[in-house]
Amino acid sequence: MEQKKEFLWRGSPAAVLHLEGEDCFSYLQSQVTNKISEVSGSCAYALCLNRKGKVLADCYIFTINESDFYLLSYFIEASELLEIIENNIIADDVDIEEVTKNYELLTFFNHESNHCIEDKNVYHGDFREKVYFQGNRGIECSYEVLVWSEEKSSESNKEVSNFQGSIDLGGELLDRCRIEAKIPKVGVDIKERHLPQEGGLEAMALHFNKGCYLGQEVMARIHAQGKVNRRLVLLQIKHIYDFSFPMNVVVSESKKVVGEITSGFPIDGGVVCLGVLRKSLLQEKLVILDHPDIEILILD
Repeated sequence: MEQKKEFLWRGSPAAVLHLEGEDCFSYLQSQVTNKISEVSGSCAYALCLNRKGKVLADCYIFTINESDFYLLSYFIEASELLEIIENNIIADDVDIEEVTKNYELLTFFNHESNHCIEDKNVYHGDFREKVYFQGNRGIECSYEVLVWSEEKSSESNKEVSNFQGSIDLGGELLDRCRIEAKIPKVGVDIKERHLPQEGGLEAMALHFNKGCYLGQEVMARIHAQGKVNRRLVLLQIKHIYDFSFPMNVVVSESKKVVGEITSGFPIDGGVVCLGVLRKSLLQEKLVILDHPDIEILILD
């Protein structure tokens, strides 16, 4: 039986915030889309929305206790996430510290380990040492190790040493894993003009029975109606090699705008991409605005 190849990526999270205070739990519940637990060791992936239900940021939320939480984002810069989270603090007892520089992040694919997390709603470890949690990087099973600064050099090397013979993923290959799995990069593929449902994020990031939060009324309305007009699409642009993102997609004949392609990776014969496109126009012949002779193939 052929053994699965193991992969790793070593880098830094875009943001890590530490929240403390008596009102942390209730305040966070009012600001994010997923249900947060007061139980120590709990983890949730959630979005921050504006009042119109459009996506501002995403993050993982880790519970130390009901007055102590950590937030981590793969892609949203710390200053931006900090501004979003603290924007609605008025009289709430919530103190936020930006601690991103104190951490290194390791991502493991297909690794057999006692620390592999099967439940996405829990994490193991200590934020002053190492924290293990289930990742969302691609189709293959992955888990993350967040390593604290005073430990990160030696402890990261210790974790990596378990990967003798594994393949070191660069940033481009890690992005390819994400795109192939049709996972949007918040801030790039899904922006402030998009709804969570348009990026396929409702299953993992929304909770419809948690109570009120910013954008909740819009989410409930969409959930009741069961549809949005646009969706995240995996597609291939054939025979294009000189490209940059974003690229506008239009109907070939009418030049009606269908949407925007925002990320991708090159393959033989073209580029595999992600973009949010209008569902009603996906059956039309689609082209890139500045490349009307190049074919677009919808993959999923």
